[in-house]
Amino acid sequence: MVYLLLLLVAAAVVDSLPVVPEDKHEKLANVLKKIYSQIGNVREGGIFMPKDANNMSKGFAFVEFFSPQEAQAARAQTDGYKLDKNHTFKVSMFDDFDRYAKVPDVYAAPEIKEYSPTENLHSWMLDKLSRDQFAIKYGDEVAVLWNDGRRFRSEEAYKRTYWTESFVQWSPMGNYLATMHRQGVAVWGGPSFQRLARYSHQNVQLIEFSPAEKYLMTYSSIDPTNPREKVQVRGVALAGVFFFLAATHSF
Repeated sequence: MVYLLLLLVAAAVVDSLPVVPEDKHEKLANVLKKIYSQIGNVREGGIFMPKDANNMSKGFAFVEFFSPQEAQAARAQTDGYKLDKNHTFKVSMFDDFDRYAKVPDVYAAPEIKEYSPTENLHSWMLDKLSRDQFAIKYGDEVAVLWNDGRRFRSEEAYKRTYWTESFVQWSPMGNYLATMHRQGVAVWGGPSFQRLARYSHQNVQLIEFSPAEKYLMTYSSIDPTNPREKVQVRGVALAGVFFFLAATHSF
C-alpha cells in the first residue's frame, strides 16, 4: 500500500500530446523519455500512454519517476513546454486528480472574516518633532528608536525580543520593516509594527526592496530541497499596492 502511494506521488501526467497510431507509440514514448530523463530518473517502463479501441493514443501519458521531487521538477520545468507548433504540454501531478475528486459537490460559502483595518504606515511622518526612526539589533533584542538630532538623544518607539534570526531591513521609504527567519521573510509596519505579510523562502540570506516599495526580491545561495523552489515568483496585495516577491537561488 505504501509503495502504491509512493508511485502515485512520484508520477506526472503529461497532457496535450499528439494523438498517434500504434506504430508511432514507441517513437512518441522515446521522445518523452528523452525529455524527462534530463530532469529525473524515469523508471523502467515508466512511461504509459493509454489507447482507445482503435489503438490510437489518447493524447496524454503517465511518466513515473523514482521520487516525488523528480515528478514535481518535471511539472515545474515542462508545464507549458512546446513540443511543436500544435502541441504544448500541460503537466499535472498524478495525486492532483485525487484531490480534485474530493472537492465537495455542494458549494459551501467561505467564512467571512471581520474586517481589520491596517494601521497607518505613514504615522511616523506625523511626529511633532519631525524625527526619523532607526532600528538596532543587540543580542536577541531589536529596538526601533526615534532619532532626536536636535537634543542629541534617542527615544524608544518599539522593542521586541527574538524578532529576527539574523538582521532587519527598512524599505527605501521607511514604510516597512523586514525581519529574517529560517522559513522566510516577515514584513511589518504601522506604529505598533503589525505583521503585514509573510513570504516563504528557506534560508533566506539577502533581500532587496524596489525604490517604490512595490517589489521585494529575496536571495539564498543554499539550494532548496524541493526542485520546484529553484525560482519562485509570487504576488500578494499589501497595503493597497501589488507587492511582488521573487525568490531565487543559485544554479
